[in-house]
Amino acid sequence: LSADDHRARAAAVRVLSFWLRDVEQPLELLRARIDDPHPRVRLEAVRALSFMSGDEAIEIALGVLEHDMDDYLQYTLDETMRVLER
Repeated sequence: LSADDHRARAAAVRVLSFWLRDVEQPLELLRARIDDPHPRVRLEAVRALSFMSGDEAIEIALGVLEHDMDDYLQYTLDETMRVLER
């Protein structure tokens, strides 16, 4: 999750999304990646949050808005919020 290469960080977040129920403090791990310098890592973090629930997951996902957004990130955030707001 803290590799120098953004592709490795993004892949690590993707893998984490499959193990969220088995990892200690997954929301804190994702919170850190929401502020990653690379948009692909942030996108994967937002996507991973769609598998969580609760207000904290929503708050963390919305944190991505503090950074530059592209169409892909916006779409992923919209879909994540749709799922989390159920």
